[in-house]
Amino acid sequence: LAEVFEEYPVIHQGDFELFNRSFMVGPAFSQVDHQGRQALHTAYSVITESHNIDIPSDDWPYLYLESRQVGTFYLMTIGMILLTALIMVHLSTLKLNPGSSIWRSVDLPMFLFGAAFLVLNTKSVTEIGLIWGNTWMTNSLTFASILFVLLVSTLVFAYRPLPLGICFGLLAASLITLYLFPLPVLLALPLPLKILGTILFVGLPFFFAGASFAGVFKSSTNVANALGWNVIGALCGGLLEYLNMLLGFKALYLIALVFYLIAFLLFLRREKTSVAQS
Repeated sequence: LAEVFEEYPVIHQGDFELFNRSFMVGPAFSQVDHQGRQALHTAYSVITESHNIDIPSDDWPYLYLESRQVGTFYLMTIGMILLTALIMVHLSTLKLNPGSSIWRSVDLPMFLFGAAFLVLNTKSVTEIGLIWGNTWMTNSLTFASILFVLLVSTLVFAYRPLPLGICFGLLAASLITLYLFPLPVLLALPLPLKILGTILFVGLPFFFAGASFAGVFKSSTNVANALGWNVIGALCGGLLEYLNMLLGFKALYLIALVFYLIAFLLFLRREKTSVAQS
């Protein structure tokens, strides 16, 4: 609050059974509680000089963390979810197709597509919440928009496919652009432009990601295996989103970019090997 409003807040404490401490800052409280504010200024100076404390922001909005880290509780929970999922996938594979194993035919490009998609999805929901308010309606409209854009990109690719290299290049360019784009610019726009900007902000990377996915998936020789690895990748991407507690939300763009680039390079190598063998 001190960083945003450039003044220390008035703190009101009491035994109210709920919300026992209230922080008030802004023009309405500018002439209130100067003595308490001076004490807060002194305490703040001592704490920040003696401790390495990260100040929360829109990119790292963790009021309950003293520093950037993924806590032990989260790491244990992530590990349990991942281990359980992998065991169940393995057992299900043996049940459906005895004598086979999904681990014998790893589809890394599809795995990375799934991971990148979930990482990017988390980032989009978070930033749209900052623009329009973090409500269930906002989240549902964001998810619907993402799925609609993916459907459109798949249909466009089926009708008039772009070269896969161009799709990946535009996908990488959109991710870098959004990483560098200052989000407060959208907040200052008039409502029609704000809506249009939000649509472009959400839809641009997903459109090219959907087109790239369609191109890679089209070349798959084992559709079931490809989809299976895509789902496993999505699970891992959902768990990797907790890295924002360490790196911040904007870093998720770069993580998704790395995943997509590796997927593209692996796909090119697989296609080159396939051509050489034929």
